[in-house]
Amino acid sequence: MTSNEKTKGYEVIITGAGPVGLTLANLLGHRGVRTLVLEKKPHPTRWTTRCFP
Repeated sequence: MTSNEKTKGYEVIITGAGPVGLTLANLLGHRGVRTLVLEKKPHPTRWTTRCFP
C-alpha cells in the first residue's frame, strides 16, 4: 500500500499527536473536516492522556 492510498480521503493530515496536533484535530473534526493524525510514538504520552481522556 502506498502513502497516497493510506491518506486518501482525508482533507487534512496532522503530524504529531501532541497538544497542538490533537487540539487542531478536535477543532477541525467538530467542523466536519476529515482529519488524520500521525504519531511516531506507539503509545500516548502522559500529557496527552491527562488532557485528552
